[in-house]
Amino acid sequence: MKTTLFAAALFFLATGVSAQSVYTKVSSAGHVTFSDRADVDPLPEAATAPEDTEKSQARRPYISPRLAANVNASEAERRLAQAERKRRQGVEPQPGERTQGSGKGVLNYRYWRRQEKLRLLVEQAQHRLNATHRPQLAAR
Repeated sequence: MKTTLFAAALFFLATGVSAQSVYTKVSSAGHVTFSDRADVDPLPEAATAPEDTEKSQARRPYISPRLAANVNASEAERRLAQAERKRRQGVEPQPGERTQGSGKGVLNYRYWRRQEKLRLLVEQAQHRLNATHRPQLAAR
């Protein structure tokens, strides 16, 4: 009885505690400031000139469309080879993919569902490869 009363008293004490709001502000330089007030003064870094922030940002290198198409095509070829290898390795039934019955056992639904997933994986990779080679053929 005492422990129940003690637990109830702790519960009611804990519910009476209110949490304070925490405000965050991120400067243009990326510095984060936490405060208990919404109107936080800006950081000195935020007052820097726009030229300084533009110089500090990394620039993306230019990639030509032809190079991007070649990279995409080689990635599609790699994924197709990986999917075909996965399908070849997945031909053998895994434990739990045979029903127990007469003799060796018959392949069950789990096996055929896994084979269908592997077939779809190869098919999707083949579609992607075909789609990436179309623009290259048109450019010739």
